[in-house]
Amino acid sequence: MLTMAEVENIREMYFNKGFSISRIAREVERDRKTIRNYLLQDDWNKNQKEPVERTSKIDRYKATEVEFHSTILLEELSIFVIKSSH
Repeated sequence: MLTMAEVENIREMYFNKGFSISRIAREVERDRKTIRNYLLQDDWNKNQKEPVERTSKIDRYKATEVEFHSTILLEELSIFVIKSSH
């Protein structure tokens, strides 16, 4: 990735001084395709992707697991309460 100073220098050489892409690539020691990409790019924030909110594959089972454990706990407590009341 190039710094903004390098990009500004490349754009100045191309647009103001009239250097060819190949000549700029030789002078800044970068590939000519890289130089071309930076010359053609207008919007510098365009390539940033918004983060995708993903769920875990086991999320749908977590609720079931909690419900299952709460059911067992309720059964065990009711047995304990019945035994202790006699």
